[in-house]
Amino acid sequence: MSYDEAAQRTLASFAARLTQSPLAVPYMCCAAHMLSKRPARQVIVAGPAGAPDTSALLDAVHASYCPDKVVLVLDPTNPGEMEFWRAHNPPAHAMVASHFAKSQQPREGKWRPRRVTSSW
Repeated sequence: MSYDEAAQRTLASFAARLTQSPLAVPYMCCAAHMLSKRPARQVIVAGPAGAPDTSALLDAVHASYCPDKVVLVLDPTNPGEMEFWRAHNPPAHAMVASHFAKSQQPREGKWRPRRVTSSW
């Protein structure tokens, strides 16, 4: 039985309770919403756990309300974690591994962001 089938069976068995008193089972309401909104939005934050820029990206992801988003945090410096994602979510692993490999290549010169000034 797939995860979707199991979720549908579970929600069906609680349908009466969800209809009568949805606030009694809020996480089940969230699950029903996510099941009905396929595919879910997948946001991948790649960076070492606890690093300031990784934390800043997570803050930005969680700053807006989007109940049908799934947030994955992948640490490209952690071989065990990367192996887990390679086995369980190959597209996410490939994207992060490719970007991380490019970021490790030496660059000529130093890129500097252009200063943006406001005309307000």
